Amino acid sequence: APVRIWVDRAFSITGSGTVVTGTLPAGRISRGDELIVTPGLRAVRIRALQSLGENAAALTGVARAALNLRGIDRSEVARGMALVRPGQWTLARQIDVRIATGGSYDSGRSDAEPRPATITVHVGSARTPARVRMLGGGRARLQLRDPLPLHVGDRVLLRDPGAAGQGSPQAGAATADRDDDDGAGAPLWQGLFGAVVLDINPPPLARRGAAAAAAAELASWPDRPAAADLLRRRKLALAADLTALGSTGLGSTGLSSTGLANTGLSSTGQPEPVAAGWLADSEHWAALAGQLAALVADHAARDPLSAGLPVDAARESLRLPDRRLVLALVPAAPSVELAGGVLAVRARHTRPGLPPALAAAVAALMADLAARPFDAPEASRLAELGLDKRDLAAAARHGALLRLSEQVVLAPDAGEQAARVLAGLEQPFTTSQARVALGSTRRTVIPLLEHLDRLRVTQRLPDDRRRMRP
Repeated sequence: APVRIWVDRAFSITGSGTVVTGTLPAGRISRGDELIVTPGLRAVRIRALQSLGENAAALTGVARAALNLRGIDRSEVARGMALVRPGQWTLARQIDVRIATGGSYDSGRSDAEPRPATITVHVGSARTPARVRMLGGGRARLQLRDPLPLHVGDRVLLRDPGAAGQGSPQAGAATADRDDDDGAGAPLWQGLFGAVVLDINPPPLARRGAAAAAAAELASWPDRPAAADLLRRRKLALAADLTALGSTGLGSTGLSSTGLANTGLSSTGQPEPVAAGWLADSEHWAALAGQLAALVADHAARDPLSAGLPVDAARESLRLPDRRLVLALVPAAPSVELAGGVLAVRARHTRPGLPPALAAAVAALMADLAARPFDAPEASRLAELGLDKRDLAAAARHGALLRLSEQVVLAPDAGEQAARVLAGLEQPFTTSQARVALGSTRRTVIPLLEHLDRLRVTQRLPDDRRRMRP
């Protein structure tokens, strides 16, 4: 279990150094373990352990513990701080809570009843002031002055520092931040109340009515929210971050199959990583796939000569924190493919044609090649037609021509025609024999033969001759 020890005493012993005491409620600690002192995030190591006056090599919760710490001075640790295992806890500056009702809670009180602008939050041996924003229905957002290591499901106490005992707030108490659509209509801060932490460092309430929407969402959450609840709110999150929030119901940390990666859900309905430890809400993931398909199609329509949309450009447009998420989205977007390191419209889907000017230039080029199909046009002819390297690359991607090198281009079916001619030669044949048979020059024949080698139509022999493969 995650380790968190709230410090209730700190002192120094001559010859030993800094010692702190507290209760280990769960988990296991041993001599030599590294812990983090919060909120300063100072790393310390356990030099020695005692429990109830007896030395121990290790302790398992629940247990009272005295820890002799290495790496920190007595002046740097005090009551209210906590010792936690690295990576197991989230340092909370803002929390959403469900306030326990009952006792002096009176849902019939007027909403004009004054509430304190600041309350005191107690958890473990810590306490810190917090500003209150009521969300509605007994749920509130608390802005903590001092960050605390918390998990969802933690129980905290909320105290009105200005209340006299358990009675009503002082007459002159300030009013807490709250929305007009609060709906609580109740003086929640009469003395002392319990609350359960539902979310830690939640998404901001940026829009009008966001508080009411947050209250409605939190209303269905259990006291210990599952990973799916937290993920639905965050849309995307690292599995390690949800673990540090104390969530339950996380799937395995390994990548799932293609089908699971497309949905972000395991066969049990629990979140599964979609890419490199990232988890995604299934509805949000499907929406992102649709947005990616639209981005790629729009880019192809605006710039048909482009090879495709760069992955980082797509990441920025989709506001994704990691480019690996873009790559993981490709299988979920059937109309998109990753080709040459860029995102393009998949060939079997509708793809924009060549611009009219480029199509006309390519048609003129094909007319030149009709009589001599293996006589690639010179650079001067390409320049006359207005075909530069970018135009030739775009036409080749669209299958309008066969590009053997930067400025050596032939008709799209030139490779098939050449194979038929070369098959009629005595095998094996030399480059010169191929050049004569094709009626071309070495400038064209050498890259054409290399093209056929790559396609495994021809085989190059050690003596530089070639033969047709069976």
